Amino acid sequence: MNSQRKTSRKRRSGRFEKRVAGYAAAAGALLATTPNTNAEVVVWDPDPDASIGGGNGQLYFRMLNGQVNGLAPDFYLFNRSYATYQRYKTNSICYPLSTGTGSRCYPVYSTRAYRRHYAYVGPAASSNAVQGTGGRGVAKLYSGSLIGGSQNFPLSNLQFGVAKQFPGGGSSSYGNWPRNNEGFIGLRFRDGSDTHYGWAQVRREDDFSLTLKRFAYETELGRPITAGKTADIPLAAIGIGQENGDVVVRFSGNNGWIYRLQRKAALSDDQWTDVTDVTASSDGPNAITHVGGAGQQEAYYRVVLVVP
Repeated sequence: MNSQRKTSRKRRSGRFEKRVAGYAAAAGALLATTPNTNAEVVVWDPDPDASIGGGNGQLYFRMLNGQVNGLAPDFYLFNRSYATYQRYKTNSICYPLSTGTGSRCYPVYSTRAYRRHYAYVGPAASSNAVQGTGGRGVAKLYSGSLIGGSQNFPLSNLQFGVAKQFPGGGSSSYGNWPRNNEGFIGLRFRDGSDTHYGWAQVRREDDFSLTLKRFAYETELGRPITAGKTADIPLAAIGIGQENGDVVVRFSGNNGWIYRLQRKAALSDDQWTDVTDVTASSDGPNAITHVGGAGQQEAYYRVVLVVP
């Protein structure tokens, strides 16, 4: 199965510079620049959604070309179901003690058949990994959750959950993904020596089946991505101001990406001076502060993206 590619590309070439405002004592002007880059988020949308039933089944998908059940996959989903028996206590039989006081009781057990359902996700290549909870569980992510190098990526299969289905219609389940539930999983994969991060949107149905709805990855090497993200945020200047003796620069950026504040006294100066770095905390508006900057000479500021 081939997936439809849906990309929102923010190609950024050259240098974007914008003089925002002039302030006394250091707030001079703000210039936002980005290096040449072809960064984008590539989103694959299988049509129809790729599913496996609640019995035994599996599907594979490849991040770079969006193929489902094709060659050289990066990850797989699979279900396992088998019949087994459960021993449980139904009653107790009690006998009086020979002393004539008290009694001794013995449990009475019975067995019943049921089906046990396992659902897993795992890497189809040894260098790939799925974001976990710290145990054997798949981390269930929500839209906007950060996926990157600071998260836990064990090199093993991880469980969505385990469920028991009884003949009378009853059932029980445990794990991060109960039935009739949808969320995102974090993915890390390698293309040769290059590392990428991505996400997959998965639903576990009431009948124990699994559905792969969409999956995506960040083309910029080593850059984090947020669950459900479909486009990178271009770096742009928002504003500059003074707060309690500091210079605060506001800019738009990408959650988990590192940005650097630089300054120089005159645009004719050869070099920019590094001030500080910040890891963006959201997809969109962010801020970076030059502590004590308002007390220094008037200067020009810019924000640049730090190359991993």
